[in-house]
Amino acid sequence: MIYKIAVIDDYLNITKDLIDWSEIPNSKVDFYTDTLADKNEFIQRLIPYNIIVIIRERSKFPKDILESLPNLSLIAASGTGLANIDLLSAKKNNIHITTTKGIRSSSGESTAEITWSLILALSKQLVIHHNNFLHGKWQSEKIDELYGKKIGILGLGRIGLKVAKIAQVFGMETIGWSRTIDQKRADINKIKLVSKDQLLSDSDYLSVHLKLTEETINFIQLRQLQMMKKSAFIVNTARGAIINENDLIFALENKIISGAGLDVFETEPLPKEHKLAQLNNVILSPHLGYATVTNIKEYMEISKNNIISWLNNQ
Repeated sequence: MIYKIAVIDDYLNITKDLIDWSEIPNSKVDFYTDTLADKNEFIQRLIPYNIIVIIRERSKFPKDILESLPNLSLIAASGTGLANIDLLSAKKNNIHITTTKGIRSSSGESTAEITWSLILALSKQLVIHHNNFLHGKWQSEKIDELYGKKIGILGLGRIGLKVAKIAQVFGMETIGWSRTIDQKRADINKIKLVSKDQLLSDSDYLSVHLKLTEETINFIQLRQLQMMKKSAFIVNTARGAIINENDLIFALENKIISGAGLDVFETEPLPKEHKLAQLNNVILSPHLGYATVTNIKEYMEISKNNIISWLNNQ
């Protein structure tokens, strides 16, 4: 039997050459660089395949899609989360799941870096200054330094702690809140634990690092945004659905907060006509937190080895 393998959502068109896919025995591998928004087209594309390799959570596999893929036996997922797959339905349909959880790229270094890219760009209004500079305007926006400002870390997991550590290098005061309060961890990392409300009201920069669960969907809504300083910025490199997108747009349009830096969105890829793309007080990046060549190569290498191990057990 020749196993048909699809590697999907390879926006950068790099997975084919990053690793040696020929090491997978008795297989034919196809690569797709786009994400099909139409569900029927998505299903028709994937019906022939026995194995699907996915890059993070770009495509969704709910119950109805899984039940429409009769040839599918294995999903080789990458990253730390499986929120895009209906795991109960997968089990019911005898679809096996492998992940790359626990590897180096799961440490969150890249996500911490994009977080700070957004914070720095917001603090110096780099995007607006760049665009104005191209039109002959010099020093057109008010900016300030990070030293002495308060950064609030919402979620003190591995990425939140990395962001906090970098904040201290800039001389920022670091405060934090987490759903699981750990005073010892906070003390070791020189983070002052505060209540959720105080985190919102005191932060000059609020950086979101919660996991996406049923409890954290719409965790930040208009009420929470209204508690923030008018001069504050919010940065989200976790998951788009943690912040209610419509409420955030309202807050940005009405200057309830000064601005936002977003690497994640409720719908990805974000449609170019989306309201967020029309605001001048938000900086957008296309979910770059994990999308480094180093990370994707590691995802694919481990996924390949997972597939080989699975095939050896068939």
